[in-house]
Amino acid sequence: MRVTFIYIDNSEDSNRNKFNRGVSMLSACLKAHGHETALVHVSEDVSGEEIRSRVEATRPEMLAFSYISLVFEQARKVAEWTRNL
Repeated sequence: MRVTFIYIDNSEDSNRNKFNRGVSMLSACLKAHGHETALVHVSEDVSGEEIRSRVEATRPEMLAFSYISLVFEQARKVAEWTRNL
């Protein structure tokens, strides 16, 4: 299975652009069990078309989202933009 992680990290928080251990551990576990993974890191405001294009390029069979509550509205928009891939 191809799993694409969408890591939304565009808040004004001082932790912006930091390494996400949770995503990396889940990715490593999936890879260890024969799955493919990809990461779309959203660290700035980009259009729905740009995000959709980046996600489509990974040919996902499953999407997994990671974000902090400060960017919930952006995460909701990204989920809408990628719903029918």
